[in-house]
Amino acid sequence: MERETNTKLGLWRDMLRCSGMEPEAEIVQVNLFVTLSFLVAFVRGVVWTMESPRKVEPSIEALLDEGSVSWIA
Repeated sequence: MERETNTKLGLWRDMLRCSGMEPEAEIVQVNLFVTLSFLVAFVRGVVWTMESPRKVEPSIEALLDEGSVSWIA
């Protein structure tokens, strides 16, 4: 699991570097990645709640199965 997370972090850093907005300090990069991941997870939960016709709680896998945020699960 750690290897997959490092791969996702590396790909995210590459994307950030290509945009020209990469922070210099590695700790800032990691903190930004973690913060962004949790914000995306939160927004997915809010969107699921707003779109869900029933009052059924989503599974973690349903919210975090794709993209760079899947490392959270």
